[in-house]
Amino acid sequence: MTVPSRVAAMSILALAIGNLQPAKAQDSAADLTSGKTYARLLRAAKANPAGTDWVALRKAYAASPAYDPMTSSAPDLSVALRANDRQRVADIAVARTERHWVDLQAHLYAAAAERQLGNIEAANLHHAVAAGLFHAIMASGNGASPQSAFVVLSTSEEYALLTVMRVRSTGQSLIRDGGHAYDRLSIVGPDGRSLMMYFNVDTSLARETAIVTGRAKPVADADLPL
Repeated sequence: MTVPSRVAAMSILALAIGNLQPAKAQDSAADLTSGKTYARLLRAAKANPAGTDWVALRKAYAASPAYDPMTSSAPDLSVALRANDRQRVADIAVARTERHWVDLQAHLYAAAAERQLGNIEAANLHHAVAAGLFHAIMASGNGASPQSAFVVLSTSEEYALLTVMRVRSTGQSLIRDGGHAYDRLSIVGPDGRSLMMYFNVDTSLARETAIVTGRAKPVADADLPL
C-alpha cells in the first residue's frame, strides 16, 4: 500500500476519538499575541495529547507569531510520496511538525510513514495529534454552506480534511459572502456523488496578507517566548 492510500486508511480512525478535555487556564490578550499562550498549550499538548483542548490550541496558534498558513508547500514531500520513499516522507513530515505542531497534514503523513517503517510509538503519537486537530476543525461547522463552513487555518488543512473523509476535490474557487471569505470546493465522494464543501478562510487570508506585506514574519514554535 502506498503512503497516500495508507494515510487515508489510517486517518479515518480519527473519527473514533472521543471528546477532549478543555484547558482551564486563562490568558491575557498580550499572552495570546506574544505566543506565550500557544507555547504553554503546546507544551501541555506534547506531554499529554489525549488531555488537550485542540480548539484552544489552534486558536492560540492563529493568534501567535508562529502562525504561518503558507508553509504547506512541500515539493520534496511530493517527490517522496510519488517515489513511495517512506523514510524520506517521514523525515520531511516530522520536520514540518517540529516547526509547527498543529500541521494536520504533516501529522497524517508522519503517522502513515512511521507505521510503515515499523515505528509504532511514533506513528501512534502523530495519529493522536492528527485526530485531535481533525476533531477541532470538525467542531467549527459542517462545511455544507458558507454559514456553516469549516474554519481552517491553511489550505493544507482543507485537503487534509478531504483525505480523512475519503473524498477528492475536482475544483476550488474563492468566494465572498456576508463580509467573509470562503474556499468553495467541488467534492466527489467514494460513491461518486458530487457536492460543494465550504471553508472559512478569513484568518488565513488576513495572515497571508500580513506576511506578504511584511507586517508579519512567522517564527518556528521553538522560537516562541516561554
